[in-house]
Amino acid sequence: MKLFHMNSLLNNICLFEILHDWSIISVSGTDSKQYLHNQTTVNVCDLKNNFHILCANCNPNGRVQGILRLFLHQDKYFYIQRSCIVESQIQNFKKYAIFSDVCFQNLNDYVFIGLMGCNIKKKLSFIFSELPDSTQSMKYIKNFFILFFIDPVERFLLIIKKKQLNKMIEIFLKNNFLQVSSYWLFLDLQAGFPILENNMINNFFPNEMNLNIFHGIDFQKGCYCGQEVISKLYHKNINNKNMYHLIGTTSFEAINKLPMIEMYSKKQWKKVGKILCFLHIQDNIFFIQCILKNKNIVNNFRLSTDYNSNFFITNNL
Repeated sequence: MKLFHMNSLLNNICLFEILHDWSIISVSGTDSKQYLHNQTTVNVCDLKNNFHILCANCNPNGRVQGILRLFLHQDKYFYIQRSCIVESQIQNFKKYAIFSDVCFQNLNDYVFIGLMGCNIKKKLSFIFSELPDSTQSMKYIKNFFILFFIDPVERFLLIIKKKQLNKMIEIFLKNNFLQVSSYWLFLDLQAGFPILENNMINNFFPNEMNLNIFHGIDFQKGCYCGQEVISKLYHKNINNKNMYHLIGTTSFEAINKLPMIEMYSKKQWKKVGKILCFLHIQDNIFFIQCILKNKNIVNNFRLSTDYNSNFFITNNL
């Protein structure tokens, strides 16, 4: 993957990508609204139909167990998240659901397609009868969902039944879409959306994962799991970690071990953070999403598995 090539395609052509790392879960039952309200970092009672919102659910100590993109359709809730944490996520939810009428179901018969690129909204308007936008960020049309994203560019997430996939691919190819890979993750990282994989569950507070930037934490709502710790961190301003993005050079073998991030300060290397996600850009260049201690930051980093690696903080690609 070449960075210049990726940006060039995004600026000149419409692209589609089949996303294998995401799942959709339905939440039903008479207690589903109140239950989700008591388990997530946002005010679910205020969530309107046809809108999606980024949020988290946490353990009693305030550590994030899952990052969810939650939405409501016809009085039924759905959320999407990384497939690798779905089962553990559902089990964590069920721990507190013994006396509640709420049911979580992993909808395995759905598949995700990311849609992006030059004039993507105009091009899709010739394929779909209606599209979501900033006024209604989710639409349900003929048995499939479409979600609208504005960060870092306008793009759409299509969630369809697996049996519809081949027909949909054929439609996109006939309309001169180019099939790509890793572009959706590239844009998610550019937007600053936190990517939580299974190995980082119960490690970080939602404040540290920058969820407040995306209105993913409601500090005014009532009690929810982990709320006391999360609110204390916020109101006393004692949050000592933040999410950062680094770019630099290393080998795939070194970074694939998900090593610690080290920072050079006062003539020595110190371990200051952990990797959430990484993306290979080109040659030996990698883009890293990580959580670092935010005190006395020196913009000089390396991986603990590669002393010759060299990374620095970047705000864009």
